[in-house]
Amino acid sequence: MKPQLMERFAGGIVGMRTSSSKTLYINNCENKGRIIGNVSGESYIGGIIGYAHSNVSILNCNNLQDIKQTGEVTGYSGAGGIAAYSGPNVNILNSYNQGKVSSTGNTGGIIGFAGWAQRYLINCYNSGEVTGKSAGGLVGKIESNNELLVTKKLLLFKYKWRKSNR
Repeated sequence: MKPQLMERFAGGIVGMRTSSSKTLYINNCENKGRIIGNVSGESYIGGIIGYAHSNVSILNCNNLQDIKQTGEVTGYSGAGGIAAYSGPNVNILNSYNQGKVSSTGNTGGIIGFAGWAQRYLINCYNSGEVTGKSAGGLVGKIESNNELLVTKKLLLFKYKWRKSNR
């Protein structure tokens, strides 16, 4: 497959989901194409979805290829094996990333940047290499005053990020 070149929002299945009160369901999908972005400024690249503003449910989806973001990015920009940006009420279940994820911004094997509000990662894993400014095997960066529940059938981790008063 030829690599997909992006402008600002790119995903193997969906580039951008804007705010909506209705839930977008992305089920049983797989990305097998490399996604490459060379953008300065704000940009989001995800194996399944680039920018998930709110109310998105991702179930049984997999990314098998590399996600690469180059250029000087700003703000919350970054790359994720499943989602580059995850806003409120974005939940990912039974999904995984096997591709290498690299960015000059926030980089995660599943989510690059977890924005405000609560979200769930249930039975998800990453086996790909992750490199970036703020990089993590599952999540690259979590915004303050945020909750992220990570489970594998039983509760394993619960992160609650708060800005310190130091």
